[in-house]
Amino acid sequence: MRHHRLYQPHLSAACQLALSADNSHYLCHVVKARVGESIRLFDGHSEGEYHATIVQMDRRHCLVEVGAWQPVERESPLHITLLQGVSKGDRMEWVVQKATELGVSRIVPILSDYSVVKLNLERQQKKQQQWQAIATAATAQSGRCRIATIEPLQSLQAWLQTHPPEPQQLRWLLHPTPLEAPLQPPPPLHPATALLYIGPEGGISDSEIELARQQQFIPITLGRRILRTETATIVALSRLQLAFGDLGGG
Repeated sequence: MRHHRLYQPHLSAACQLALSADNSHYLCHVVKARVGESIRLFDGHSEGEYHATIVQMDRRHCLVEVGAWQPVERESPLHITLLQGVSKGDRMEWVVQKATELGVSRIVPILSDYSVVKLNLERQQKKQQQWQAIATAATAQSGRCRIATIEPLQSLQAWLQTHPPEPQQLRWLLHPTPLEAPLQPPPPLHPATALLYIGPEGGISDSEIELARQQQFIPITLGRRILRTETATIVALSRLQLAFGDLGGG
């Protein structure tokens, strides 16, 4: 039996609820659901979901009976922030989707020194909204309950100024060639949080590398082959989750 899973804010148990226009359209016209079918709803911030039943629907509206809240544990114990250099085309959309599926908690689009993409403030805001919608859809698809947050586009320096190193935090700087690690305290054996900085297709400038190293980022490489930025992101996130998170766990 199919069970469609949808994001719906402001949920509570034991009530009737009119779904959003987008969710109603999806159920009525995309999957052609019927009255009496069961669906699952999540609000994006709690560690669980609600079971609901469609009780009424027409071409534009869908009314459901919301049942009990059920706890769901699908979040990684490692809280990951991805600092992703903004790339051109659909690469950023792909990264947002796959990073959300891999359990990232927060994505910060970085306008780096070598970013090819140039956006005015209005287009930056539209892109942020678009990427947030992609993260929401990926959360529903992957079974997660907490939606990855997409922060406003900004420079690496601006973000690091307000986010100093924290205790038990691992910071990785991805670079295609090995770099000497700076003298600093050893990385935690069991980090609670992790930061991963990956540049755009143009790479990372020397000044950004130096800035990251000053902020306790550890330079890492993923091997002898040069990976595209979107490929490198998925490989590095998988490496983090395998070592410190829940990828591959039971």
